[in-house]
Amino acid sequence: MLPIFLFQTLLFPLGHAALPLVINTWSFKDATAAAWSALQSGGSVLDAVEEGCARCEMDQCDGTVGYGGSPDESGETTLDAMIMN
Repeated sequence: MLPIFLFQTLLFPLGHAALPLVINTWSFKDATAAAWSALQSGGSVLDAVEEGCARCEMDQCDGTVGYGGSPDESGETTLDAMIMN
């Protein structure tokens, strides 16, 4: 299962952005770091989600993601990730 990333900008009362966050529901630290790096280099939230998921697929996080991940009922790894914008 791919990690779920949450990207949030905390706002102070005057509406000034203070702190971007990357929160991962799993302990895939390299995927979280890749998402953070995308944000830090000026990428969009969508770029960060894509980078974080791609990193997890490359690393084959916990054996369920990426090449050789958990198969569907036909024995194929099909929809590993999907991003909707």
